[in-house]
Amino acid sequence: MKKYDETTLKKLQEIELEMLHDFVKICEKNDIQYFGIGGTAIGALRHKGFIPWDDDMDVHMLRADYERFIELIESNIDSRFKIVNLNNTKNYYHCHAKFLLKDSQVVQYEHKNSDEAQELFIDVFPYDNAPTNKFLQITQKWKCYVLGKAIFLRGNFIKEKNIQNTILDYLILKLTKNITRDELINRVEKESQKYNGTETGLVAYMTGSKKGYEHTLSQKDLHEDTIYMNFENIRLLCVRNYDYLLRLQFGDYMVIPPVENRGDHNMKLIKLPKYLEDSEI
Repeated sequence: MKKYDETTLKKLQEIELEMLHDFVKICEKNDIQYFGIGGTAIGALRHKGFIPWDDDMDVHMLRADYERFIELIESNIDSRFKIVNLNNTKNYYHCHAKFLLKDSQVVQYEHKNSDEAQELFIDVFPYDNAPTNKFLQITQKWKCYVLGKAIFLRGNFIKEKNIQNTILDYLILKLTKNITRDELINRVEKESQKYNGTETGLVAYMTGSKKGYEHTLSQKDLHEDTIYMNFENIRLLCVRNYDYLLRLQFGDYMVIPPVENRGDHNMKLIKLPKYLEDSEI
């Protein structure tokens, strides 16, 4: 895979850090709870900021806060940013939202043949209630995975290194070829939110992986047991039970991976808003 030069990566991280600062400010001002997750949480723990080779940020919200955040950004609360999701953007293929810097433009090399709009972003993932029954978890996991993957593949078919994954992708496309995009969206949203009216004690992000429930937490973790971590110059809200969550996803996340396993989105920065043009690469 083509890798960044240090100047490009540093510039992307500087701009994304400013985006995170504004994101946190909007959330705190409007009493919206968010949580740093994934590589963002690992970066805060292991590096007190960005993982040196990382180029994006991930946050989670409970569904109610997630919907409120989308409404706020759509209301143009800050004209520098916009939000895209399956319901407000036709050429969008992810089951989570992206918080975008307007008038920026990047190319992700792995998605360069997609018609999806590509701007600098922070990924915003919704947590929904999850059942405690293992059979119900497995059923929900696979329904959400297949429906979500079918949506994604319509805009971003990527031949994966693992041949089994590539075959599975072909099968998903074949099984869902007669279902419209709107119907797929309706089905995946209905399935992922089916337990939101029930007190299950668990929450999860439903459509991230065929492993399913990688991000499962107790509702108590989110409502009552949160901490702040330092991410560069920002106080980032995280769950206190971060160790359980990160080990579930990444194993021993404090070990620096070998160079060949250091993943990134490998974005090329094409354009910045006029007020940032002096910083353009």
